Amino acid sequence: MLNRRAFLKISGIISAALSLFPLSFGKKLLSKTQESSSGISTYFAEEYGDGIFVLHSENPNTATPPVMTYWEYLQDCQGYWDEPGEITDEDLDIYDISRDQLEDICPVEMYEDWWWEWYSSTIDSFNEFFHYNDVEILGKELHENIEWTEGPHPGSNYVAVEFRCKETLLAFQKKLNELGHPVNIEFVNWDSYVLWEEKS
Repeated sequence: MLNRRAFLKISGIISAALSLFPLSFGKKLLSKTQESSSGISTYFAEEYGDGIFVLHSENPNTATPPVMTYWEYLQDCQGYWDEPGEITDEDLDIYDISRDQLEDICPVEMYEDWWWEWYSSTIDSFNEFFHYNDVEILGKELHENIEWTEGPHPGSNYVAVEFRCKETLLAFQKKLNELGHPVNIEFVNWDSYVLWEEKS
């Protein structure tokens, strides 16, 4: 079960994530996990080398920046204002935006570099499944083959759940099904991984 230390740890992660991202941008990130009509969420597994698989909340190969209005761009990417009424005409002049444009769609070129800098498709899956990080829930063998990684070195914001091999990931999926938390897992870049394996 989730002990007090683990609860405080994950609470801190979520609080930190929400403090880094403005609310509207956070909603766009958190809504990425795909859910089927049956209510079963789909996650994507990608092989990162040495047989290790990382779980993503969306396909990292097809991810694209969200559609944003000029107001969302100013609020999320610049982060100085909470309400459109707080923006002065001088502020708008700096960004070459008129007040009438605030609800119009902003060109993606204005924010895509910023979005890619902060984008992560691994945080949601980490947060979704972290409460299963318990040897009593997963069993010793499965628990030992899953790595819950948070900022592995100073300055790193990498957060992910990593599986030692494909079989470990499939065993985790089976365990989730047994626990009443069924998920679909799609393997991305699996064909290229198999071809590489055959050549080596």
